Amino acid sequence: WGRNNSGQLGDGTMMDSPLPVVVTGLTDVQSLSGGLFRTCALQLDGVVQCWGSGMTSPQVVAGLGTSTAIIGGRGHNCALADDGRLRCWGDNSKGQLGIGNTTSTDIPTLVPGLENVVHVMAGQEHSCAHTASNQSYCWGKNLYGELGDGTRLSTTLPSLVLNAADQTKLVGGWIHTCARSANGTVSCWGDNMEGQLGNGFSENFNTPQTVIDVRLGLLSDGFE
Repeated sequence: WGRNNSGQLGDGTMMDSPLPVVVTGLTDVQSLSGGLFRTCALQLDGVVQCWGSGMTSPQVVAGLGTSTAIIGGRGHNCALADDGRLRCWGDNSKGQLGIGNTTSTDIPTLVPGLENVVHVMAGQEHSCAHTASNQSYCWGKNLYGELGDGTRLSTTLPSLVLNAADQTKLVGGWIHTCARSANGTVSCWGDNMEGQLGNGFSENFNTPQTVIDVRLGLLSDGFE
C-alpha cells in the first residue's frame, strides 16, 4: 500500500492505495527488499522478481541463477548466489554496484574480488558484504565514512572495513552502517549527526565505533 507512481506496489497499476493490495504473480516468497521506487522478492526456489521503476508487476531478474539473499539501496539491488558470489544492478552513480566503474546497468553484474560471501547489506548509495573468511567489505559513496575503511573516499570496488574481524551481520542505514559481532556487541560507522552510531558523540566516524553498553541477538537499522 502507499504511493504507486512507478508501479512499486506491484498490483499491475500505477494507482496509489491507502489499503494493502495483492502483488500479482508471486508465490513462495521467503524475503523482500525495498528501494526508493523498486521492490524485489526472493522466492523459495532462489528466483528473484522485482517490480517498480516503471514495471507494474513482478518480473524475473535474468542472469542470477539460484539466489539466497537480496538487498536494495536507494536505486540499486544486489543478489547473493548459492555459490557465495554477489551480483548487483541498478543505479551506479556512486559506484554502489562495486563493479569497478560508475556506469549504471539493469544487468546483474558480478562484484569482482569477493568470494564466499555469507551476508550482504545496502545503504542509500553504498553496499557491504561479509565473507566466510570473517572479513567485511564496503563500496560506493563514502562522504560520511559509511564504508568504514578509514577514509572518506568513495570507491567503485570492495574496500576492507577496518577492525571487522568478529562481525557476523551487517545492516545499513541511509548513510551509516552497523555490524553485530559474534559476542553480541555492536559497532557502527558513517553519518552520526543524529547520534545514530550510539557511541556518545555526534560527529561522523570512518571506522567502526562500539555502541555503548549494547549486546544483541538481533540487529536492524533505519534511516537515521
